[in-house]
Amino acid sequence: MDIKEWFPEFQVSAETDEDLQNYFFKLPEIKEITNSRSWLVLGRKGMGKTAIYEYLRQANTSDLDGYSTICINFSDYPWPAHQLYKESLAGELSAYQKSWRYLFFVKGLSKLIEIKEREGEALNKELKWAKTYIEKIYGNPDPSLTEVIISKIGRLSSIGGPGVELDDISIDAGNVSFEDISENKKLQTKLRANAFTLLGYFEKIFKDNCSNHKILIVLDQLDENWLEGEIEEYSKVLINLVNVCRNVALEFGVSKNLKIVPFLRTDIYQSLKFNDKNKLLQDSAIIISWDNDTLDDMYFG
Repeated sequence: MDIKEWFPEFQVSAETDEDLQNYFFKLPEIKEITNSRSWLVLGRKGMGKTAIYEYLRQANTSDLDGYSTICINFSDYPWPAHQLYKESLAGELSAYQKSWRYLFFVKGLSKLIEIKEREGEALNKELKWAKTYIEKIYGNPDPSLTEVIISKIGRLSSIGGPGVELDDISIDAGNVSFEDISENKKLQTKLRANAFTLLGYFEKIFKDNCSNHKILIVLDQLDENWLEGEIEEYSKVLINLVNVCRNVALEFGVSKNLKIVPFLRTDIYQSLKFNDKNKLLQDSAIIISWDNDTLDDMYFG
């Protein structure tokens, strides 16, 4: 029988392939992502990074060593808006780290709340407080990237910690836009102050309530929509992202419950300039490449 009679017809783009789960081979890289200490996926363009990303997005928790996944596609990410969170007094290698942690812990905590509610666990006072804050500030129990980065948080006059009812918080009327914040230094300062205050609360609540739950945050299309003239600054944003992912992987009390895995093109990673880049490549990277050995591992492993 001709192989073309039974071999599936693949879509060129993994994002549009609705049958991906039906014929996707469980690559060794997937087991490395979920079962090893490695947390960075690298590969040249067209090597299948997005196909692996899509598999992780659709796979059952039981197939991922117990991980629940948060898959974030950055193809439409407002990179200029992210720059509003830059800490002016911090060094280049830490200026954006709090902003990344803020994004990840908002997403991670909203996922944890979703998991607990789905499994019938009663939310304690801290989680109820966090759920109310997330829904009120971002307008969604599972906010998108844009909803987190551009939210009402810049108009909050104060941030009350767990135990402070939402009625006790003063919120100025109206939404806030990127243009509003970018043109108003006072609003930018308030945005950062409120976001990083919330980060402290959300991070502690996440750590205190994760128990045995495991969450995997997967990041794809990080090299999309970069504006000419801003590439150097975006590179700094990515370096900070890589450092945050590494810190989370090494952080006691966090790494057993949260893993953040960015998917990057090899050439983009090689273009980044920071200390320990080669050491990190050896210790923490999963490199997607195809040769006879890797194909044998896929088919017969």
